[in-house]
Amino acid sequence: MPTYPATFFNSAEGQASGTTATQGSGGNTGGGSGDYFDIIQANSGTVTFQTVSIHGKAFTLVRSGTNQILLQRTLAADINNLSWQHYQSITALPSVNTVLFKGYSDAALASTSWAVAVGTSGTLIVLAGPSSTTVYTSAPSLIPANTSLRWEVEVVPATSIRCVVFSGDSGTVLADSGTIATTAVGATRSFRLGLLSTGSAPTTTSIQDVKLGSGPGLWGLASSAYPQETVSNAGAWTFTGAASIEAALDASTSSYIETPAAAVSASVRVGYLYTILPTGSVTFTYEPAIDVASPTYQLTANCYQGGSLKATRTDTISSTSFAPITLTASGLTGDMSTLELEFVATTN
Repeated sequence: MPTYPATFFNSAEGQASGTTATQGSGGNTGGGSGDYFDIIQANSGTVTFQTVSIHGKAFTLVRSGTNQILLQRTLAADINNLSWQHYQSITALPSVNTVLFKGYSDAALASTSWAVAVGTSGTLIVLAGPSSTTVYTSAPSLIPANTSLRWEVEVVPATSIRCVVFSGDSGTVLADSGTIATTAVGATRSFRLGLLSTGSAPTTTSIQDVKLGSGPGLWGLASSAYPQETVSNAGAWTFTGAASIEAALDASTSSYIETPAAAVSASVRVGYLYTILPTGSVTFTYEPAIDVASPTYQLTANCYQGGSLKATRTDTISSTSFAPITLTASGLTGDMSTLELEFVATTN
Protein backbone atom coordinates (compact mmCIF):
# COMPACT_ATOMS: atom_id res chain seq x y z
CA MET A 1 0.00 0.00 0.00
CA PRO A 2 1.18 3.55 -0.61
CA THR A 3 2.35 5.62 2.32
CA TYR A 4 0.07 8.55 1.59
CA PRO A 5 -3.60 8.30 2.68
CA ALA A 6 -5.03 6.63 -0.42
CA THR A 7 -8.76 6.63 -1.05
CA PHE A 8 -8.38 3.76 -3.53
CA PHE A 9 -5.42 1.55 -4.44
CA ASN A 10 -5.18 -1.52 -6.67
CA SER A 11 -1.89 -2.99 -7.90
CA ALA A 12 -3.43 -5.81 -10.03
CA GLU A 13 -1.36 -8.34 -8.09
CA GLY A 14 -4.37 -10.25 -6.81
CA GLN A 15 -4.29 -13.35 -9.06
CA ALA A 16 -1.96 -15.44 -11.16
CA SER A 17 -1.16 -14.34 -14.70
CA GLY A 18 -3.80 -15.56 -17.15
CA THR A 19 -6.59 -15.63 -14.55
CA THR A 20 -9.87 -14.04 -15.62
CA ALA A 21 -10.69 -11.03 -13.47
CA THR A 22 -14.18 -11.01 -11.98
CA GLN A 23 -15.85 -8.12 -10.24
CA GLY A 24 -16.34 -7.71 -6.52
CA SER A 25 -14.28 -8.43 -3.45
CA GLY A 26 -13.52 -12.03 -4.43
CA GLY A 27 -12.43 -11.32 -7.96
CA ASN A 28 -9.46 -8.99 -7.85
CA THR A 29 -8.17 -8.59 -4.32
CA GLY A 30 -5.75 -10.62 -2.27
CA GLY A 31 -2.04 -11.03 -2.77
CA GLY A 32 -1.46 -7.39 -1.96
CA SER A 33 -3.71 -6.15 -4.75
CA GLY A 34 -5.54 -3.69 -2.53
CA ASP A 35 -9.06 -2.40 -3.10
CA TYR A 36 -11.32 -4.14 -5.60
CA PHE A 37 -13.20 -2.96 -8.68
CA ASP A 38 -16.87 -3.53 -8.04
CA ILE A 39 -17.76 -3.67 -11.75
CA ILE A 40 -15.79 -5.32 -14.56
CA GLN A 41 -17.67 -4.74 -17.80
CA ALA A 42 -16.26 -6.94 -20.55
CA ASN A 43 -19.07 -6.67 -23.16
CA SER A 44 -18.08 -10.02 -24.71
CA GLY A 45 -14.38 -9.15 -24.39
CA THR A 46 -11.91 -10.46 -21.83
CA VAL A 47 -10.32 -8.99 -18.69
CA THR A 48 -7.41 -11.03 -17.35
CA PHE A 49 -4.41 -10.64 -15.06
CA GLN A 50 -1.24 -10.56 -17.16
CA THR A 51 2.43 -10.07 -16.38
CA VAL A 52 3.70 -6.82 -17.91
CA SER A 53 7.04 -5.05 -18.00
CA ILE A 54 6.68 -2.22 -15.48
CA HIS A 55 5.54 -3.37 -12.04
CA GLY A 56 4.46 -6.97 -12.38
CA LYS A 57 0.86 -7.72 -13.21
CA ALA A 58 -1.79 -5.63 -14.93
CA PHE A 59 -5.44 -5.91 -15.84
CA THR A 60 -5.34 -6.56 -19.59
CA LEU A 61 -8.60 -5.63 -21.29
CA VAL A 62 -9.22 -7.03 -24.79
CA ARG A 63 -12.47 -5.84 -26.26
CA SER A 64 -14.83 -7.53 -28.69
CA GLY A 65 -15.38 -5.53 -31.88
CA THR A 66 -15.97 -1.87 -31.09
CA ASN A 67 -17.52 -2.45 -27.67
CA GLN A 68 -16.48 -0.51 -24.59
CA ILE A 69 -14.58 -2.48 -21.96
CA LEU A 70 -13.85 -1.17 -18.47
CA LEU A 71 -13.10 -1.41 -14.76
CA GLN A 72 -15.36 0.58 -12.43
CA ARG A 73 -15.49 1.62 -8.80
CA THR A 74 -17.95 3.75 -6.84
CA LEU A 75 -16.64 5.15 -3.59
CA ALA A 76 -18.44 5.59 -0.28
CA ALA A 77 -17.92 9.36 -0.36
CA ASP A 78 -16.80 12.11 -2.72
CA ILE A 79 -13.10 12.73 -3.32
CA ASN A 80 -12.29 16.42 -3.21
CA ASN A 81 -8.93 17.73 -4.41
CA LEU A 82 -8.30 14.49 -6.26
CA SER A 83 -4.77 13.17 -6.78
CA TRP A 84 -4.74 10.37 -9.34
CA GLN A 85 -1.99 8.12 -10.69
CA HIS A 86 -2.04 4.93 -12.73
CA TYR A 87 -0.19 3.14 -15.52
CA GLN A 88 -1.91 2.38 -18.81
CA SER A 89 -0.88 1.39 -22.32
CA ILE A 90 -2.80 0.91 -25.57
CA THR A 91 -1.85 -1.39 -28.44
CA ALA A 92 -2.56 1.16 -31.19
CA LEU A 93 -3.56 4.77 -31.60
CA PRO A 94 -7.35 4.99 -31.55
CA SER A 95 -9.55 4.93 -34.62
CA VAL A 96 -11.74 7.53 -32.91
CA ASN A 97 -10.88 9.82 -29.98
CA THR A 98 -11.03 7.40 -27.05
CA VAL A 99 -11.56 8.11 -23.35
CA LEU A 100 -9.20 5.98 -21.26
CA PHE A 101 -10.38 6.99 -17.79
CA LYS A 102 -12.89 9.34 -16.26
CA GLY A 103 -14.48 10.42 -13.01
CA TYR A 104 -18.14 10.94 -12.22
CA SER A 105 -19.54 13.27 -9.60
CA ASP A 106 -22.30 10.85 -8.54
CA ALA A 107 -22.76 7.21 -7.59
CA ALA A 108 -25.18 6.63 -10.48
CA LEU A 109 -22.53 7.63 -13.06
CA ALA A 110 -24.98 10.09 -14.58
CA SER A 111 -22.79 13.19 -14.37
CA THR A 112 -19.21 13.39 -15.66
CA SER A 113 -16.77 15.33 -13.50
CA TRP A 114 -13.70 14.96 -15.75
CA ALA A 115 -12.20 12.63 -18.35
CA VAL A 116 -8.91 11.98 -20.14
CA ALA A 117 -8.74 10.74 -23.73
CA VAL A 118 -6.25 9.99 -26.48
CA GLY A 119 -6.89 11.37 -29.95
CA THR A 120 -6.42 9.59 -33.26
CA SER A 121 -3.11 11.36 -33.87
CA GLY A 122 -1.69 10.65 -30.42
CA THR A 123 -2.96 13.79 -28.73
CA LEU A 124 -3.73 14.18 -25.03
CA ILE A 125 -7.31 15.39 -24.57
CA VAL A 126 -8.74 16.61 -21.24
CA LEU A 127 -12.49 16.97 -20.79
CA ALA A 128 -14.42 18.61 -17.96
CA GLY A 129 -17.92 18.70 -16.54
CA PRO A 130 -21.26 17.03 -17.22
CA SER A 131 -21.08 17.95 -20.92
CA SER A 132 -17.58 16.47 -21.28
CA THR A 133 -16.36 19.76 -22.70
CA THR A 134 -12.89 19.57 -24.24
CA VAL A 135 -10.70 21.98 -22.27
CA TYR A 136 -7.32 20.89 -23.64
CA THR A 137 -5.90 19.17 -26.72
CA SER A 138 -2.15 18.69 -27.08
CA ALA A 139 -0.02 18.69 -30.19
CA PRO A 140 -0.11 15.42 -32.21
CA SER A 141 2.13 12.40 -31.68
CA LEU A 142 2.84 12.96 -27.97
CA ILE A 143 1.06 9.79 -26.78
CA PRO A 144 2.67 6.62 -28.19
CA ALA A 145 1.12 3.18 -28.58
CA ASN A 146 2.63 0.00 -27.09
CA THR A 147 4.22 1.97 -24.26
CA SER A 148 3.47 1.85 -20.55
CA LEU A 149 2.60 5.40 -19.56
CA ARG A 150 2.17 6.90 -16.11
CA TRP A 151 -0.88 9.16 -16.03
CA GLU A 152 -1.09 11.84 -13.32
CA VAL A 153 -4.23 13.90 -12.81
CA GLU A 154 -5.14 16.49 -10.23
CA VAL A 155 -8.63 17.98 -9.89
CA VAL A 156 -9.50 20.89 -7.62
CA PRO A 157 -13.34 20.98 -7.63
CA ALA A 158 -14.93 24.00 -9.33
CA THR A 159 -11.43 25.38 -9.92
CA SER A 160 -8.99 23.49 -12.11
CA ILE A 161 -7.68 20.27 -13.63
CA ARG A 162 -4.27 19.15 -14.84
CA CYS A 163 -3.03 15.99 -16.56
CA VAL A 164 0.59 15.00 -17.11
CA VAL A 165 1.72 11.88 -18.99
CA PHE A 166 5.11 10.37 -18.13
CA SER A 167 7.12 7.71 -19.90
CA GLY A 168 6.85 4.68 -17.63
CA ASP A 169 8.56 5.15 -14.27
CA SER A 170 10.77 7.95 -15.49
CA GLY A 171 10.48 11.68 -14.95
CA THR A 172 10.28 12.23 -18.71
CA VAL A 173 7.13 14.20 -19.52
CA LEU A 174 5.50 13.25 -22.81
CA ALA A 175 2.47 15.53 -22.52
CA ASP A 176 1.37 18.14 -19.99
CA SER A 177 -1.94 19.97 -20.16
CA GLY A 178 -0.78 22.61 -17.70
CA THR A 179 -3.21 24.01 -15.16
CA ILE A 180 -6.61 24.48 -16.79
CA ALA A 181 -8.94 26.84 -14.97
CA THR A 182 -12.46 25.46 -15.20
CA THR A 183 -15.41 25.60 -12.83
CA ALA A 184 -17.00 22.59 -14.55
CA VAL A 185 -15.02 19.93 -12.70
CA GLY A 186 -16.49 18.59 -9.49
CA ALA A 187 -15.75 15.99 -6.85
CA THR A 188 -15.09 12.38 -7.86
CA ARG A 189 -17.50 9.75 -6.53
CA SER A 190 -17.19 7.05 -9.21
CA PHE A 191 -14.57 6.29 -11.83
CA ARG A 192 -13.96 4.06 -14.85
CA LEU A 193 -10.82 2.92 -16.66
CA GLY A 194 -10.50 1.07 -19.95
CA LEU A 195 -11.54 1.77 -23.52
CA LEU A 196 -14.54 3.97 -22.82
CA SER A 197 -15.34 4.99 -26.40
CA THR A 198 -16.50 2.71 -29.21
CA GLY A 199 -14.03 2.18 -32.03
CA SER A 200 -12.14 -0.50 -33.95
CA ALA A 201 -8.80 0.41 -32.37
CA PRO A 202 -7.13 -0.05 -30.03
CA THR A 203 -8.31 -3.55 -29.23
CA THR A 204 -6.32 -3.89 -26.01
CA THR A 205 -5.34 -1.80 -23.02
CA SER A 206 -3.38 -2.75 -19.89
CA ILE A 207 -3.96 -1.03 -16.54
CA GLN A 208 -1.97 -1.32 -13.32
CA ASP A 209 -1.15 0.41 -10.04
CA VAL A 210 -4.22 2.61 -9.74
CA LYS A 211 -3.90 5.15 -6.91
CA LEU A 212 -6.41 7.80 -5.85
CA GLY A 213 -5.54 10.20 -3.07
CA SER A 214 -7.70 12.78 -1.35
CA GLY A 215 -5.88 16.07 -0.92
CA PRO A 216 -3.83 18.50 -2.96
CA GLY A 217 -1.97 16.67 -5.68
CA LEU A 218 1.48 16.77 -7.12
CA TRP A 219 1.38 20.26 -8.57
CA GLY A 220 -0.72 22.36 -6.15
CA LEU A 221 -3.02 23.68 -8.85
CA ALA A 222 -4.93 26.35 -7.02
CA SER A 223 -4.32 28.72 -4.15
CA SER A 224 -6.92 26.76 -2.17
CA ALA A 225 -4.46 23.86 -2.10
CA TYR A 226 -1.54 25.75 -0.59
CA PRO A 227 -2.72 25.83 3.04
CA GLN A 228 -2.20 22.05 2.94
CA GLU A 229 1.53 22.73 2.87
CA THR A 230 3.34 22.86 6.17
CA VAL A 231 6.05 25.33 7.15
CA SER A 232 8.59 24.83 9.91
CA ASN A 233 11.56 26.85 11.13
CA ALA A 234 10.07 29.97 9.59
CA GLY A 235 12.15 32.24 11.78
CA ALA A 236 12.04 35.84 10.64
CA TRP A 237 10.87 35.03 7.11
CA THR A 238 7.94 37.15 6.03
CA PHE A 239 5.33 37.00 3.30
CA THR A 240 3.78 39.55 0.98
CA GLY A 241 0.50 39.55 -0.91
CA ALA A 242 -0.99 36.58 0.95
CA ALA A 243 -2.45 35.63 4.31
CA SER A 244 0.31 33.21 5.30
CA ILE A 245 3.67 31.80 4.23
CA GLU A 246 1.86 28.73 2.93
CA ALA A 247 -0.48 30.77 0.77
CA ALA A 248 2.41 32.84 -0.56
CA LEU A 249 4.18 29.76 -1.93
CA ASP A 250 2.43 29.68 -5.28
CA ALA A 251 3.48 30.66 -8.78
CA SER A 252 2.17 34.21 -8.54
CA THR A 253 4.69 37.06 -8.56
CA SER A 254 2.27 39.15 -6.53
CA SER A 255 2.58 36.88 -3.47
CA TYR A 256 5.92 35.63 -2.24
CA ILE A 257 8.05 34.88 0.81
CA GLU A 258 10.86 37.24 1.75
CA THR A 259 14.18 36.60 3.42
CA PRO A 260 14.83 38.24 6.79
CA ALA A 261 16.22 41.75 6.51
CA ALA A 262 19.41 41.10 8.45
CA ALA A 263 19.35 37.49 9.62
CA VAL A 264 22.26 35.11 9.10
CA SER A 265 21.58 31.51 8.04
CA ALA A 266 17.85 31.94 8.46
CA SER A 267 15.85 29.10 6.91
CA VAL A 268 12.32 28.08 6.09
CA ARG A 269 11.27 24.54 5.27
CA VAL A 270 8.20 23.58 3.26
CA GLY A 271 6.50 20.18 3.45
CA TYR A 272 3.77 18.77 1.18
CA LEU A 273 0.90 16.61 2.43
CA TYR A 274 -1.20 13.86 0.85
CA THR A 275 0.35 13.93 -2.58
CA ILE A 276 1.53 11.33 -5.06
CA LEU A 277 5.14 11.51 -6.15
CA PRO A 278 6.33 9.83 -9.36
CA THR A 279 9.41 7.65 -9.11
CA GLY A 280 12.30 9.56 -10.63
CA SER A 281 12.80 13.30 -10.44
CA VAL A 282 10.94 16.46 -9.53
CA THR A 283 11.96 19.97 -10.57
CA PHE A 284 11.15 22.91 -8.29
CA THR A 285 11.06 26.45 -9.64
CA TYR A 286 11.42 29.45 -7.34
CA GLU A 287 11.90 33.16 -8.03
CA PRO A 288 14.03 35.06 -5.50
CA ALA A 289 14.83 38.78 -5.54
CA ILE A 290 16.11 41.43 -3.17
CA ASP A 291 14.26 44.38 -1.76
CA VAL A 292 15.67 47.75 -2.84
CA ALA A 293 16.85 48.31 0.74
CA SER A 294 18.23 44.79 1.27
CA PRO A 295 21.81 43.65 0.83
CA THR A 296 22.95 40.95 -1.56
CA TYR A 297 22.60 37.50 -0.01
CA GLN A 298 23.35 33.84 -0.67
CA LEU A 299 20.29 31.63 -1.11
CA THR A 300 20.66 27.86 -0.78
CA ALA A 301 17.81 25.54 -1.71
CA ASN A 302 17.87 22.01 -0.29
CA CYS A 303 15.48 19.20 -1.21
CA TYR A 304 15.03 16.48 1.40
CA GLN A 305 13.08 13.24 1.28
CA GLY A 306 12.65 11.37 4.50
CA GLY A 307 15.36 13.55 6.02
CA SER A 308 17.88 12.63 3.31
CA LEU A 309 19.35 15.43 1.19
CA LYS A 310 18.50 14.77 -2.47
CA ALA A 311 19.55 18.01 -4.17
CA THR A 312 21.03 21.38 -3.33
CA ARG A 313 22.14 24.59 -5.05
CA THR A 314 23.38 28.00 -3.89
CA ASP A 315 22.99 31.28 -5.74
CA THR A 316 23.92 34.89 -5.12
CA ILE A 317 20.77 37.00 -5.15
CA SER A 318 21.47 40.59 -6.10
CA SER A 319 18.63 41.76 -8.35
CA THR A 320 15.38 43.48 -7.45
CA SER A 321 13.70 41.64 -10.35
CA PHE A 322 12.29 38.15 -9.91
CA ALA A 323 14.29 35.58 -11.85
CA PRO A 324 13.40 31.86 -11.98
CA ILE A 325 15.83 29.29 -10.55
CA THR A 326 15.27 25.55 -10.85
CA LEU A 327 16.36 22.74 -8.57
CA THR A 328 15.97 19.13 -9.77
CA ALA A 329 15.94 16.30 -7.25
CA SER A 330 16.50 12.80 -8.64
CA GLY A 331 16.20 9.31 -7.21
CA LEU A 332 12.86 10.02 -5.51
CA THR A 333 10.33 7.35 -4.62
CA GLY A 334 7.12 7.20 -2.61
CA ASP A 335 4.93 10.19 -1.96
CA MET A 336 5.37 13.88 -1.34
CA SER A 337 4.45 13.71 2.34
CA THR A 338 8.13 12.80 2.89
CA LEU A 339 9.43 15.60 0.63
CA GLU A 340 10.62 18.96 1.95
CA LEU A 341 12.13 22.01 0.27
CA GLU A 342 14.33 24.19 2.47
CA PHE A 343 15.53 27.74 1.72
CA VAL A 344 18.53 29.03 3.65
CA ALA A 345 19.49 32.70 3.30
CA THR A 346 22.91 33.92 4.42
CA THR A 347 23.75 37.59 4.26
CA ASN A 348 27.08 38.59 2.75
